[in-house]
Amino acid sequence: MLRLSCALSCVLPCLACLPAHAALYRCPSLQEPGRSIVTNLVGDAEARQRDCTPLATRASALDAPVKPPPAAAPSRVQVAPADRRIPVALQRERDTDRRAIIDAELRTEQQLLERAREIVKAAPAGDAEAQTQARQAAARHADNVDALQRELQRLR
Repeated sequence: MLRLSCALSCVLPCLACLPAHAALYRCPSLQEPGRSIVTNLVGDAEARQRDCTPLATRASALDAPVKPPPAAAPSRVQVAPADRRIPVALQRERDTDRRAIIDAELRTEQQLLERAREIVKAAPAGDAEAQTQARQAAARHADNVDALQRELQRLR
């Protein structure tokens, strides 16, 4: 008995996952003449006997066969041919431009940091919210200065 209950507990959930397919029929109502009902509780023979018409069933997305995912193409590392490589002079020019842009950003952030520090000093002692915002702004500019200096170190 225990084996049967174990087997049923394993099989029944699997059966519940299967799609339910039943023929639907529009049949004349036996209780209310002139009206019709839609049912799936009659068999083919009874449907013919009661003069029921079969209804077309709609295809569901769940009825479609499951397609396996496409296989991933093997990735290849391609080395650029010599004619597609950037010339050394052009790369040096790009690096110089990048360094100039980062230097300009660094100068701007340093100025903003100095202004933020002045605002921290000038913030009223009784206004805790203003002091907090000023300190956060100063910390943000200090972090930006540090990040830009690290970026310049990587370029050199």
